[in-house]
Amino acid sequence: MTVSQTSVGDTEVSIHNSSIISGEKMKTRASHSVSVSVSLSMSAQSSLEFVSLGRRLYAQLFGNETDVMHKMILVRFIGSSVLSTPKVFPVTVKTNLPHNMIEIESLKYLQKYSGDFSIVKAVIRRIDKIPPLDHIIASFPPEVYDILKDKSSEFIHRQICEERESSVDFAVIRTGDISHTLNGEILFTEPYEQGYINTQTAITIVKANGCHSTSINELTSQEQNFDDFDPFNFDDISNSMILNGKESIECEFNVSTLQLNTLKENTMLDQHSSEFWYEDEMIYMCLTLHDFQKLQCLSGEIVKISSGSYDFLGRIFPFVGPCSFKPNSIYISPLLALTLSNPKRIKISKLRAPNKLVNGERHRITKFIPLAKEVTIARVSTPVTTDKSLQHLFMLNLKKYFESAHRVISFGQLIPIALDSSLARSIYETYSNKNRYPDQIPYGQQDCIAWFQITGGSFKDPNNQGLADIEPGKQYFVNAQRTRMIQSGIVCSDLSSVNIPNISSYLNIQPLFQFPNIYIAPNKVTFPYAKKLRKIFETATKTRGKLELQTIVMLTSNTRFVGKSTLLKTVCNDFGYSFVELNGHELLNSGLGMPAATVGIIRGKVDRLVESCERLVILIKHIESICKKGDEQQLEQKSVDDTLSMNITQLVRDYAKRGVIVVFTSKDADNVSDILRSKVKFEIDVGVPNEPERKEIFKYLVDTEYSSKRSIFNNDGRYKYVARSDVNIDNLALQSAALTANDLNYIVKNVKLNALNRLRKESKKLEISLLDLIELNGSSVKLISKDFEESINRARNKFSDSIGAPRIPNVKWEDVGGLDVVKSEILDTIEMPLKHPELFGSGMKKRSGLLFYGPPGTGKTLLAKAIATNFSLNFFSVK
Repeated sequence: MTVSQTSVGDTEVSIHNSSIISGEKMKTRASHSVSVSVSLSMSAQSSLEFVSLGRRLYAQLFGNETDVMHKMILVRFIGSSVLSTPKVFPVTVKTNLPHNMIEIESLKYLQKYSGDFSIVKAVIRRIDKIPPLDHIIASFPPEVYDILKDKSSEFIHRQICEERESSVDFAVIRTGDISHTLNGEILFTEPYEQGYINTQTAITIVKANGCHSTSINELTSQEQNFDDFDPFNFDDISNSMILNGKESIECEFNVSTLQLNTLKENTMLDQHSSEFWYEDEMIYMCLTLHDFQKLQCLSGEIVKISSGSYDFLGRIFPFVGPCSFKPNSIYISPLLALTLSNPKRIKISKLRAPNKLVNGERHRITKFIPLAKEVTIARVSTPVTTDKSLQHLFMLNLKKYFESAHRVISFGQLIPIALDSSLARSIYETYSNKNRYPDQIPYGQQDCIAWFQITGGSFKDPNNQGLADIEPGKQYFVNAQRTRMIQSGIVCSDLSSVNIPNISSYLNIQPLFQFPNIYIAPNKVTFPYAKKLRKIFETATKTRGKLELQTIVMLTSNTRFVGKSTLLKTVCNDFGYSFVELNGHELLNSGLGMPAATVGIIRGKVDRLVESCERLVILIKHIESICKKGDEQQLEQKSVDDTLSMNITQLVRDYAKRGVIVVFTSKDADNVSDILRSKVKFEIDVGVPNEPERKEIFKYLVDTEYSSKRSIFNNDGRYKYVARSDVNIDNLALQSAALTANDLNYIVKNVKLNALNRLRKESKKLEISLLDLIELNGSSVKLISKDFEESINRARNKFSDSIGAPRIPNVKWEDVGGLDVVKSEILDTIEMPLKHPELFGSGMKKRSGLLFYGPPGTGKTLLAKAIATNFSLNFFSVK
């Protein structure tokens, strides 16, 4: 898809080739996406929702088509986290509207959001066709439900269409729509979130728990004050508050984590991009509009952040309303939270110095923060920063980090730099011998973090005009063109205070599954092995330097791919431990089975980390491959195996004495040498997840923001996948018994593929582009129960085939030619006990089996499969 930018009047227009993504032939008419201003009409009085366009804008979208009947546009509001998905609206023409503005006529929006509606921008495009809806579910208050339950579906259908001023064959309906005439709400539409109903659409009504507001006079007091201010102009709001002569207000808020995409998508930061150009987004904070008004300041104003001994500066923005963010909370980046020592609450107050210059341009934050003349940055010792094969890429990314903005730093600040380890190793292997690395390196999929720390620097002291050392608890900004930057040395820093999951999410690194310990019965939690491992880590951390515990752990399981390594990585993140992974098979191959060589390889990989890392975990996978129980019948080989086991045991004990936690994994613990096993302090069995645990795994794979955007193949990263509201995670957990976490991941990946293929077929059938179907369905590929069922059945069949387990075949009686006499005998033998068990209750014996005999190819096996299919019996073949 190609995109170009043109200008028509005062309106930006993005022209998209409207090719159907699945590869169908491009349409001849291009789809115009137009960026417009938005206003909410205050005169909406009916359930009919529509958008008013000026004549020029209508002509730009629809050309010379003068009949507005059935003309529709998709509106994507910019900024709101509540109204974030494209909505389809019928259109009308309003002559007095400016060319680059649309007016939303919606009684629902007016009632629910008027006091919090601060959307000022939207992107619109025409849509020529929307899909029919097969089924809708509407809820009504008890008194209305009692009346409607005796009415025909045609009556309810007609009422819904009439209030929308539409025919019974075409009325636009969306999930969440309100019926003001019937005082009801559309809870669910199928198979899409938006479409039209006709006489073929099935309507189901249900009883609601509460009532819906139906009158414009029922607005809350906050909404009734809507006329007192203009929600689209924060400067006007703030100026009216500031000029009243009141003193600056200090407000205290709970601290919540702000993601980088949230800052860009749910605020009006882009409108200030030229004003705040080159600023560090780490110091940006956000509030709801209601909380923002308490501060009596401007959108994008510099404020003071007070937390403990810290007095820092930051820039504050309101979320575009309506929003779904928590009230009384301030959203800050996890990097700023880390610099402030992860406070639970912080105080925000206005600066006494003016934020605006005489010409109306706001001060840059560098006006209030001194320039660092020199900054010294050290690597924090971790397996990532000490890996030579990763060094070129993380140093390049560190350089880009400081060149991309005027970074605000403080003494001792930790700086995380994300990188793609696979890409880094590939570049190293390709170019390390050429003494020259490529100028352009692709971005890649970030999967690890290299940590750095500000260890020193200087700035120009305004008092004596000389250079002074940067001080703890003070802010300085770095200009890559004017600040001398020195990367020097390696430091041993404690990362236990770092919230690794939040930092990873902020840097767009896939978060690990957290193995939550949720009580499902008294004294019984999900993932008990994770709880036990956390207790071990907690004890080892508290007693570190006080007692010599020598924490050596073995994680065992009889099944592969249950998540032993993932569990350990998650717990390491919880307690701030660095993590180095060794593979027993690779060590054995590299050491050629020689004890001294194998131990030497381990020392070469680990010794430096043991000396320099503050907290370290060493994982050796498949320990049974290098420390195996010797065969008593082969004394010479047993002697070699025992020697290797003794050397490795002594080595890991030496590491454990220095505070390192050593962890082994094994799928066959009984085959591990007793020499090593006797020194293991804790053995933890990691089993196949039970039903409540599978439920938590499905939630992680389906419901998380990262997983919804995770592509299934290289060519579909543009799609977002979301489970439809009627998908029951409990049922999925029940249906996936005995499957491992790896199997569940495979299932969800195939669910996404099933859903995408289903949409492609529907797109072709309805003659609506795949892009339109996705946008009409909440800008996402919806995962439905059928997609999950197909994928689970495929996974179970694959699992059954791999172990030769029985399952019901699919061979019918019609597939067996002839053999009528044999079929009759079979029915008498098998069907009689199943249909009439009472006949055998008095002691009559049932036949215990059947013997089919005859030459090969006469249909014996086929007949047995037909029996299993006909009576829904499992089929197990043994030759």
